[in-house]
Amino acid sequence: MRLDANTPHNSQQAAYLGKACELAYLPVDLGRSEFSKQLGLNSELFSVDNTQVYVGHNQQHIVVAFRGSESFLTLDGFKDWLLTNARNFLVVPEGRMGTDFAAAGIGARFHSGFISALGDVWEPVFNQVDKWLNQTERPVWITGHSLGGALALLCGWRMN
Repeated sequence: MRLDANTPHNSQQAAYLGKACELAYLPVDLGRSEFSKQLGLNSELFSVDNTQVYVGHNQQHIVVAFRGSESFLTLDGFKDWLLTNARNFLVVPEGRMGTDFAAAGIGARFHSGFISALGDVWEPVFNQVDKWLNQTERPVWITGHSLGGALALLCGWRMN
């Protein structure tokens, strides 16, 4: 499995990013070890409330992998469903988040749970990606499964 920014949309990239999504569910010590062993990335976990995202890098790439919803039978899963997924009313983001999403158009509305979850981890994740990009410019890959997929989409949109 490998990433190659020059040949987009290939099965190796899909497998690599899928594996990053899978590893995003792991606790910090095991996650760091597996991101290194399986994907060749040095990684950090950013976790605020019930939002978790690993940000990993090597000399060629930066990968941002959001954890998806946990099983609703666990405490984290209950929080995902109650605090993030179920808060599905649409809002116009305010403050800096609103400014960043203004490109969506006047009055565009977003899922409030997803906006809130991304807002929880945005600053440390963005700062880490920015730090690594300033050291060596390279492609940034953003991925996630389930709830993490929604956060990855919003993150990619906001980073542009």
